[in-house]
Amino acid sequence: MTSSKEQSKMVDIINEQREKLNKLVTFLPKFKKKDYANYSLLLDFIQKNEGLQIYTVPTLKDATGLENDGELLNLVRYFGGGHSRLFNIHYCYYVGTDFLRINGDEFQNYLKKSIYPVDENGNEIEDFDPKNLSFYCLINYKE
Repeated sequence: MTSSKEQSKMVDIINEQREKLNKLVTFLPKFKKKDYANYSLLLDFIQKNEGLQIYTVPTLKDATGLENDGELLNLVRYFGGGHSRLFNIHYCYYVGTDFLRINGDEFQNYLKKSIYPVDENGNEIEDFDPKNLSFYCLINYKE
């Protein structure tokens, strides 16, 4: 159970994110109404599920209704980027039920240049399968 102080902090965080999102719409007219709606849906979901600690790809897809991985990644990058900083994004590679952590640059290099990533220790990933490349997000309570 969350305390009223924790609830208040989450409400403040969500309200701040909504203000930032509204400014984005004002300054970037190309930001589509559909995108705004999906970003708002995520904020609604976070507010309703404030005890949730980890936001996986399936959770993010459920929260936003997005099925397109590229659109979902854009949303996560926005909320993990310098303007928002709502999420701490952790990139990983699943091996069965476990995972290896990978650097964000490794993740990006695979997406952009098809360069196989290495784990956070610099070790090659055996039998690399791109289907196992993923990420998850944690709420950034610090500013």
